[in-house]
Amino acid sequence: MLKEEAYRNMLWNEHIEYKALMFSIIVNNEYVGYCGIKNTTHEQWEIAIEILNEWKHKGIGYKAISVMLDEIKNRLNVSEFRVRIDVKNYPSQKLFEKLGAEPNGISEFMLHGESDIIRCEEENIYMIDNRMLELAKKFNVEPRRLLSHVLEYKLA
Repeated sequence: MLKEEAYRNMLWNEHIEYKALMFSIIVNNEYVGYCGIKNTTHEQWEIAIEILNEWKHKGIGYKAISVMLDEIKNRLNVSEFRVRIDVKNYPSQKLFEKLGAEPNGISEFMLHGESDIIRCEEENIYMIDNRMLELAKKFNVEPRRLLSHVLEYKLA
C-alpha cells in the first residue's frame, strides 16, 4: 500500500496530527520505518509500527517498540496499550507476544456494517486454514470472524 500516493498522504497526515506521537526508526542514518501511538486522546493508546521490507526480521521492531514503551512509561506514566494486528501478519503477532501482549479479542477495522462483515466472511470462507483455526481458538472467536476483523492485543 505504500506505493499508493493516496495511502502515503493519508499516513503522513495521521503522523503529523497533534494527537499522534510518532517516531522515525533510523539505522546507520537510514530511515527504516516508524513506530508510535496513533491517537493520544484515546483512553487506551494504540501502538502502530511499520518497518520497510528490507529491514524486517532483524530485531529492529522489537528494539524500537521496547525503547518507545520504556520512554512513554518513564516520561508520561502510560503503561497500558492496545495493539491491533492483521490476522495474517504472523511476524507482528510474534513480536508483540514476545513483548508480553496478550490476546484481547478482535475488533473491526475496515468493515463496519454487519451486512458488509457477513458478505466478506461468506466470500472468503475458503481462506480459513489450520493456522486461522488455532488463532480463533486462542482469541476465543468463531474462525469466520477472523476474515472480517483484526486481532486485538492488550499490552501492559
